[in-house]
Amino acid sequence: MLHCLLLFISLVFIAGCAGTGQQSKQPSPQQIKVVACMAAIQSTDWIALEVPSSKSGIANKMAAATMKMGGSITVDALVKVLSQPTRPALAVIGESDELTAATLQAALDKLAPAPGRSKKPICFVGEASYAAQLKPVAESVGLPLFVVPHP
Repeated sequence: MLHCLLLFISLVFIAGCAGTGQQSKQPSPQQIKVVACMAAIQSTDWIALEVPSSKSGIANKMAAATMKMGGSITVDALVKVLSQPTRPALAVIGESDELTAATLQAALDKLAPAPGRSKKPICFVGEASYAAQLKPVAESVGLPLFVVPHP
């Protein structure tokens, strides 16, 4: 009986370790965005901050519209990273370009110009139309911003 129990447990363990089918070798959309930033800026030190979004386009639009009034945990984290005296280049990515741009803008709006802050570049990958609203804000706090167009 003990041998049967051990055999059963072993089979369950082996079955649990077996593959779950075909694993995709295709890079995720977020990985593609980070690679686009790396190609545009050509830096070896990187950190990527992903702005979480909803599957609902309406929810993302509402969150983006209210970002300036309320902020978010992601905005606070981004402000903290951008305020560091030394940091790697930063890729700000997300599934919703609108929400990602609004989050980045809200974080940049919270920053004051500071001489001791790192001047490593920030990269946003998304619709090129967001460059017009993001670049002036980044420049006003002394941070270089690259907007890499992505469909």
